[in-house]
Amino acid sequence: MKNIALLFWIFLATLGGGGCDLLAVTPLEREDTTLNVEEMRSGSHVTLKISGLVWHSALGVSHIRKEEKTPSDLQIIVELVLAHAGLSGNFEEEIVLPDTVETVS
Repeated sequence: MKNIALLFWIFLATLGGGGCDLLAVTPLEREDTTLNVEEMRSGSHVTLKISGLVWHSALGVSHIRKEEKTPSDLQIIVELVLAHAGLSGNFEEEIVLPDTVETVS
């Protein structure tokens, strides 16, 4: 039993820099997904429909959040965690853009 536990910790240390990184929230990077972005306009309002699939089978999307870097620059962050029951790598979100936003990253 001790050998199994030791191998498990070696596995975590190898993949996650001590195991802690695997348990943390990780932002999705562009090269790790198929990403579809659709711009929808309704009057003066602009909504972005963002969808995709994470290419890492061990990770799932926990949350999608937006962060204003400046009033004109909005960053959209797709957060990943270890996959578990009820969590997948598919994501879809509609984000209404404030009128001041000129750049989305």
